[in-house]
Amino acid sequence: MTWYRAARGLAAAFALIGLCAGAASARPPEAKAHGKGKAIQMRMMVTRLSNDGRGVHPGTKDLENKLSSQGIRYDSAEVIQKKRLKLGVDEVRTIDLPNGRKAHVRPLHQGADGVLMAVDVEGSSKADVRAKPNHTVIFSPGPYQDGKLVLSLEPVEPE
Repeated sequence: MTWYRAARGLAAAFALIGLCAGAASARPPEAKAHGKGKAIQMRMMVTRLSNDGRGVHPGTKDLENKLSSQGIRYDSAEVIQKKRLKLGVDEVRTIDLPNGRKAHVRPLHQGADGVLMAVDVEGSSKADVRAKPNHTVIFSPGPYQDGKLVLSLEPVEPE
């Protein structure tokens, strides 16, 4: 066997492996279509955290527990925006933040292991994260007034 024939055989084998891997990882067409399937519901909350002594808003108790368990402490928390989002797979929702930035949320997949979502907070962070229903993912969109903003997203159990 010549070097040329061996190289051609390897190239063909890698091409076949690539095709098989691509076919195995591809989502079905109906899952890719905008808004197809069940809507994905999420709780979204924008909170201002600071140490200005104003106290903690009752609506932020769960967030306070999650952050304090990770060593993040503050004495003031104010809910600025709170709503329930309803999105389809691959649907992008833009959240206007009070510090002038925008956050873009796009659910990629919903399954037994939770919701996989792409989150892009302008000028701050960009990540693909998976969260189970009633588990919160937290992003910091940057400073705001005398503190910092926190964006929390929490998938809701599918009905």
